[in-house]
Amino acid sequence: MKNSDGRAATMSDVLLMVFLVLVFFVAAVTAVTHTVLLGAVYLIVTVVLILIGYFFGTIPGLAADLLFLLGQTLFIIYLAEMQRTFNVWVMLFWLVAPVLLLLSFNGMTQQLRILQTDNARMRADMVERGALDEQTNLRTMVSYIQDVGVFTETNRRFNLPVTTVVIQVRYFTDLQRMMSTERVDELIKVASAAINDATRDNDIVYMLDDTNPTWAVLLYSDSAGAGIAATRIKERFVEATAASVALQSVDLSLRAGIEQWDGQTMHDPHDLMNGAIKELEYDV
Repeated sequence: MKNSDGRAATMSDVLLMVFLVLVFFVAAVTAVTHTVLLGAVYLIVTVVLILIGYFFGTIPGLAADLLFLLGQTLFIIYLAEMQRTFNVWVMLFWLVAPVLLLLSFNGMTQQLRILQTDNARMRADMVERGALDEQTNLRTMVSYIQDVGVFTETNRRFNLPVTTVVIQVRYFTDLQRMMSTERVDELIKVASAAINDATRDNDIVYMLDDTNPTWAVLLYSDSAGAGIAATRIKERFVEATAASVALQSVDLSLRAGIEQWDGQTMHDPHDLMNGAIKELEYDV
């Protein structure tokens, strides 16, 4: 999958460069030969051909280009019969340029579609395997347990502090009874975005439970640093809910529990997570 994605990305970049070079040549030929009107007409036709290829596929685009070539050939024959002067090289250039522009542009878009399809398939696979929450696109409990193992191994080798912050919406059970399903979904969406926005790039956000929405943040920091992060998350959540039309009339806040990994007393990822969940009781 990674190799095919890499090839598709490389091909799309190469074809984009080819397309841009061809556009430059079109502009240069038009300027040097002083055939601005002819170049403008041919360029408009070329854009139409590219759009046909983009929306209907390469084969219909090439078929339309073939009709254009036949029309252009008849036009050249007409000019020759009427003994009109014309630049042979310019006419030959416009015989070839539309085909190359069409193929390079369509090739680039096809490679991008391959990348989009692969990304969608990979996301669907992650959701199916339980590694990604479908509603929030955050990592789930499955990923959390796996990642804690990686973080704690780093802690053991390099003595880097590892801390987790577990977050819940305060009084969520009561709020759920008063709010519609749409507003609850909006609350989960806004909270997830706020937590994501408030964390650093190297901190990882998880959705541990979507029944009683519970998030977790895994970070390389001590308890004090995690406390600062938790405060920042709460402040960002208040700002986000105030900006939401559906939620601004509801008094909403988060509560957070913080637990730092201790290799002497903790033995598996559940110890770290459960410790942080227990700390939620003290955030009142």
